[in-house]
Amino acid sequence: MMKGRIFLAGVFVSRNFCARIVLILSLLLFAATGAYARLAVGGVEGSEGFSGNAQNMKALSEYLAEKLDQPVHVHMFRDSETLQTWMSRHREVDIAFVHMDFVRQRPAGEFLHLMDLQILGRRQLSPLLGIARQGLTSRSLDAIHQALISMDKEPAGRRLLQRFELERFVEVGSGLPRATEFIAPVRPEPKPEPRPEAKPEARPEARPGFRLGLRLGLRP
Repeated sequence: MMKGRIFLAGVFVSRNFCARIVLILSLLLFAATGAYARLAVGGVEGSEGFSGNAQNMKALSEYLAEKLDQPVHVHMFRDSETLQTWMSRHREVDIAFVHMDFVRQRPAGEFLHLMDLQILGRRQLSPLLGIARQGLTSRSLDAIHQALISMDKEPAGRRLLQRFELERFVEVGSGLPRATEFIAPVRPEPKPEPRPEAKPEARPEARPGFRLGLRLGLRP
């Protein structure tokens, strides 16, 4: 009787253990397929460039969420050091747009240089760099990169880029010179609206009697 109970208890424990393993594996597989995937973009509140504006970053997150078909969150920080902590240590921020001087002050390889930003209307790169944290999968990096690089290929993306005062996101190593400080964009001059064509003045029609009088040599 005791052996039976021990045996039954052993079977119960074994089934419980297996159930837990299956549950863990299922969750890992579920996350790997992207069902639990999420992305976070970060910026420094009040810093120069489009990423210092929370509304701009929100607009970017909404654009990425639509293109990547996954939630995209925004985290704004008071300074670059806090942003760096959340990216490198906590890994709660996946991509950010920060000044090149900040990246130069960090150890080589701490961040991935994902892309550059071309200033609106100029053949120059912005001092901002698009960076990603270490540890992102190549699949995620490729998807983010493609979504941003192709923004200038569609009307919605171009409108957003103009709002950010950017011409486009460009590949690293484009050969364009980089501005060492923020400079004003060159916005295209608005096209003058065509003037409406003047309509010819309507002439009063002559009365039939008047025409008849002329033909007969009579006064009207």
